Formats: sequence, structure tokens, C-alpha cells
Amino acid sequence: MAHHGSTDQAVLINTLEFYGIPRHISEPQLPVLCEAMLQYCREHAGDSADGIALLPGVRTLLEELTGVQPNVVVGLVTGNLEDIAWLKMEGLDVDALFTAPHIGGFGSDHMDRGELVRIARQRAEERIPGPPFRLHAHVGDTPNDIIAARFGGAKPIGVCTGIFSKAELLAVLPPPQAKELPQAQNQILHVLMLQQ
Repeated sequence: MAHHGSTDQAVLINTLEFYGIPRHISEPQLPVLCEAMLQYCREHAGDSADGIALLPGVRTLLEELTGVQPNVVVGLVTGNLEDIAWLKMEGLDVDALFTAPHIGGFGSDHMDRGELVRIARQRAEERIPGPPFRLHAHVGDTPNDIIAARFGGAKPIGVCTGIFSKAELLAVLPPPQAKELPQAQNQILHVLMLQQ
């Protein structure tokens, strides 16, 4: 069962369906299921980063984006429930590299990743004072991330850092936008600077 690029809510539903519990039974129970996930994660917050690691270049990219200019907003879009997502960022010691107040789109907001990109954009526009944003970019390493960016009205930037190959990203993202992360860092910064 492949879960990469899915939301926590979709993973719950699909896993239960795999084990014989139909959607019409599990979907109404999502609030209870999500609360159980959150409770478990809060009780084990010290283990929130177990099994995950920052990929090479991610910290540097976040530091550069955070320091570029005050009108660059760094948010988080993930299929994780919001509290779980920020626990993971804290566990990886990068939560301070995201714009405060923390903004984003999360698996607790919607089951569709495209909606998460749209929600993150809307929250940024509502919570960050100043002129309207001229660019919304979404960096991702799964085909679902790229599709979500397009659906959510953001510029998709594919990076080959996960289990998906460049060819798999290119299948949903026209060249030359899928790159290894160190190469993509310069592209992301260049795109952001051009939009200033």
C-alpha cells in the first residue's frame, strides 16, 4: 500500500479499507481516529523525528529562504495532521525556520493535497500583512506534490529527494523543473528573487 504524497486522513481510510473496514464505516469515524493519532503523537513527542531525517540541503535552503527578504513567507504543506507536522519540524529542529506565525495546509484541513496548497495560500494572504503575494511556489518530491501545486494555484518545483525518480516527476512536471535538491536550491531562490 503506497502512502507517499497522501494525507494522514487518506492513509487512515485506505489502511482500514485494506483490512476490510469499508469507507462508509471509517469516514464518519475520522474525527475520533485523528484524535487518537494526535494523542499518541503528543504522548510520544520526544520520538517525533524517529525514522525521518532532513535531506541534504534542506536546512540550508530553509535558512536562505527565511533570510532572503522579509516579504518571503515560508510555510508548510503536508499530509500530516497539523500538530503532528509541527512536532516533526520541532524534532528535526527546523520549526523556527518557518515564518511566524506558522502557516500552511495540513492533512487535518482536507483529504485532498491540492486543497492543502490552496488553504496554505489563503492562510498566508490572510495572516501576513503587506502587499499581495506575486508568487506562490510549492516544492515537493512526489508526483502528488506536483499535481497538488498545480491544483492549488502554486508554481510546482519538483526535487528528486524522495523515492520518486526524476522520470516519475517529469511525468507530471514539464522539464526542466525536476532537479536534485542542491541544484533546485538555486532555482528556487532565483525564482523567488525574480518575483520580488
